[in-house]
Formats: sequence, structure tokens, C-alpha cells
Amino acid sequence: MANTLPGRSYAYMIGLLNQNVSVIQPTPLTSFTMIPIFWEETLFNNIGQAESGSAVGFGQTEPAEFWRFDAASSTGDFAKQKGYAIEGLPKRNGRKLLGTLNDYQAVRAACAFVRDLFERGKTSKRSILNAYAGVGFIGDQPARLAKPGAREAIVQQFLDCEIALLKARSIDDVMSALQIARPFNQVAEFRKILFP
Repeated sequence: MANTLPGRSYAYMIGLLNQNVSVIQPTPLTSFTMIPIFWEETLFNNIGQAESGSAVGFGQTEPAEFWRFDAASSTGDFAKQKGYAIEGLPKRNGRKLLGTLNDYQAVRAACAFVRDLFERGKTSKRSILNAYAGVGFIGDQPARLAKPGAREAIVQQFLDCEIALLKARSIDDVMSALQIARPFNQVAEFRKILFP
């Protein structure tokens, strides 16, 4: 995770999620479930994976999964029928994205992946988040994620942050909630970016 400062404001991220709420509406996840993912993964930066991986966007979605919801692909027909296909996705070469996602696409890709997990049988909030976070993945991965229970702990942070965000009544409450998903020390500096 190369970025050390937030890339977008909190209101901007909520706005992008609100534009894509129809994609995740049938699932048990909400915008307040997605915000912790985007915060923990990238501090609201629309970037490629810093740790020798291929994941992209705010939610670090894997391009190898885009076939599931690419509107330009015949394999995306199921997503088209269900209303969560994405137009204009860059081409891929296996795991590598041959282009970049704009902010809207980056949020929609994460939401579409969540929806696809739901449509294919992951119907509880925990099962969707476990699949999204790669719980049970045994391939090459950063040491911090290979430790027993590391990915489960991240999922719990998502859930705990969501609860705190739903209870938040002030900017300070939101800042404290985000700390649950991914702690930070530069509170004053982060606040200026998150709440300009």
C-alpha cells in the first residue's frame, strides 16, 4: 500500500457509492459496508496494487474476475440480465488490466464483484466479505495476509467499521470509525482531505 494519504473525500466516496447502490441493493451489503473496504484497501485512492499483485481500484478488485460483469463480453450476459454489468471496462491480459479504471468504474467494479458473489451463492454478509477478502486463499500473498486468521481479522474490521459508521453523528465519529478499518496517526491532515 504505497499511498499514505487519502485520495478522495468521504463525501465523494459516498456519492460514488450512491450512484452504484442499485448494484449491491439485493445483497446484505450497503454503502457503509463498502466504505471500510475502500478505506482499508487504499485509503480511498484509485490505484493499482502496490504489493506485487494485480488488483486495481478503490476496492482492489482483481481484473481476472472482470469477465463476470464486463458488458462487452459474452461471459457478462448474466450480469447484464441482473443489471450489474459494467460498460467500457479496459481489456485484460489474464490478471493484468490493460488500461485504467476511472473512479466510477473502480467503485462499480467492487460493487459488481460483491453482487456477483451474491448471485452465485454467497448470500450472507460474512460469506460475501470472506470471499471478497480472500479468506482461505493459499497461493502467493504478502506475509501479513498469510498469517493464520489475518484475512478473517480484516473482515471483522470491515464489519466493526460499518457498525461505527452507521452510529456516526459527527465528523469525529466518522474519523474514529475509519480508524477501525485501517488506523492512521495523521488525524488533522487526514481530516482536511476527508472533510474539506
